[in-house]
Amino acid sequence: MIAKGKGCSYGAELTNYITKNERADIIHTNLLNKGTTPFAMWNEMQIHFNRYKAQFGNRQVTTPAVRFELSPSAEECKDWTDADWQKFIIDFLHILDNMTDFTNAKGIKRHLKKTNFSNTQLFAGLHRDSKSGHLHLHGLTNRLDKDGKLNDIHHFGERLVAAAQEMNRQRGWKDAMEIRKEHLNFYFNECMTVLKEMPRFSLDDYFNRLRQRGHELRCPPDKNGVVHGYSFKQPGTTDKHYKASELGEFQEKGNKRVLTVKMLESTWKKLHADELQMQGASGRTATGQHVLKPLGKQNTVTWGNRTPAIGTTDRGNNSEPVRVKNIKVNDKTYPIAITNSQYNELANAIEIGNDCAGTFIQVLHTASLLFMGYVDAATTFAQSYGGGGGGDTGGWRDKDDDEDWKRYIQRCAREAQSMARKPVKMQTHTQSQAPTPSRSSYKRKGR
Repeated sequence: MIAKGKGCSYGAELTNYITKNERADIIHTNLLNKGTTPFAMWNEMQIHFNRYKAQFGNRQVTTPAVRFELSPSAEECKDWTDADWQKFIIDFLHILDNMTDFTNAKGIKRHLKKTNFSNTQLFAGLHRDSKSGHLHLHGLTNRLDKDGKLNDIHHFGERLVAAAQEMNRQRGWKDAMEIRKEHLNFYFNECMTVLKEMPRFSLDDYFNRLRQRGHELRCPPDKNGVVHGYSFKQPGTTDKHYKASELGEFQEKGNKRVLTVKMLESTWKKLHADELQMQGASGRTATGQHVLKPLGKQNTVTWGNRTPAIGTTDRGNNSEPVRVKNIKVNDKTYPIAITNSQYNELANAIEIGNDCAGTFIQVLHTASLLFMGYVDAATTFAQSYGGGGGGDTGGWRDKDDDEDWKRYIQRCAREAQSMARKPVKMQTHTQSQAPTPSRSSYKRKGR
């Protein structure tokens, strides 16, 4: 449950709100004449206050009333009767009156005077949210108790929170801060998962992926169409939103605001640091081509009198740097040797579609394994990140002397994209079918 409230001077307006123009159910009254209208109850409070007003002398009391709202969760108040709600109010007021020593959310210790709201004029109405149907209480109480003593409302909001925490403890309910922590951590993890899945950063793609996961977002643009912030709407509520700036509240230092619009792209880059190291810090050029920085050991290989290394092009007496990299698949290491120009061409031939199960780098690694002739390793690697929906690779053939390198590279890229597709769920057939030859039956060795 949660509780909030404050002192107020506008009792007539609050009476109208609490009773919803006398349409809400008055669930509890205290020290007021029963059977009277809500405004008659408020008039009784004013009469009682004015009776003792003279005792304050020149000291002006600007808040003759106190408003409060009590909201247990839907699970906590499930199947409650009017008697349950009345006991709930009485128990809470008893805890509130005795909440004198506590520590607030900032770690500050409070030592306050005892109150007497249990013996103070009060009425409370039961509200039902029009959209979610959630029940909660709105109440109004006199500032003076039945003996004319002024109830202390210093740090009243903090006092209500402490009383709610104590009631949660006594009734075995989850604390509001604990629930908040669960919600914020859940949305934080959802956002980080989406960022990890994105092959390249796009704010629109980020929002779309979150919506596809069932989240309701609010991300209003400014007059120029630029989005500066966003928030998650909590299901089952009408006005409960968690802002992006709040999502890292319970994370380690340095992760507090990493999901704000301003920091999103930077966070995405940190999550894809290894991939960006291979693609280049900028990811893609303005034309959409990948800019790949050399990674790993590079050798200068001279052609002509020597046999070309694996994965290189025979260009006469020219020399070109060779990119050397190891790809690990199921604890086995597969060496990749490819020239920079071939590697760039292979990368630029790859396009990631919506049905792709892997990231750009994962598909690129799959293509590199095919380029080297490691068909089984490429198949296993694609399946490791959720691929395998592209059909049988039994017809795959390595490069022959009649095929130029450019066509071979494009073929490797197409096959890798096919292998990276998400598997399509097939309907179960009653009749037995001949098994499809497994990819493992087509073994190749690296050249």
